[in-house]
Amino acid sequence: MQRKLDQSRTFGTNYGFVESGAKYVQDGLDFDIQGECITTDPTSLEAADALIAGAVKPASTPAEDALRARVADLEARLAAAPVVDTPVPTVAPAVPVGTPPTPVVDDPRPKKEILVELKMLGGAGNQQESKAVLVARLAALKEAAAE
Repeated sequence: MQRKLDQSRTFGTNYGFVESGAKYVQDGLDFDIQGECITTDPTSLEAADALIAGAVKPASTPAEDALRARVADLEARLAAAPVVDTPVPTVAPAVPVGTPPTPVVDDPRPKKEILVELKMLGGAGNQQESKAVLVARLAALKEAAAE
């Protein structure tokens, strides 16, 4: 029976030159560009049949084994941990004490006029900033100039 590459399952692609002419790899078998199996080793074919049938699990790497052991250890420690029903006390964040903010009066002028006056007084601002920020900055400059 001629085997074909099963594209509905995971397979690898060989890029560049491979001596056997294999373009794809699946279940340890080599396939050509048309998806025809080109592996002729009988032991490889039997191993692939067993892998496809689910009789043999693919070998895991040492990293996978270490990860599985770590997960099992953490699950065991979590299962052995006591369950605490008491609520965790929360601490309210400290509110900084300072001078209260000065109320900002809405300026009926367009933003461009506010920017012009701000720049005339030596301040900085740009069109992307909100009008409230510009008005507050202008008020602070006027307040500093009055002092």
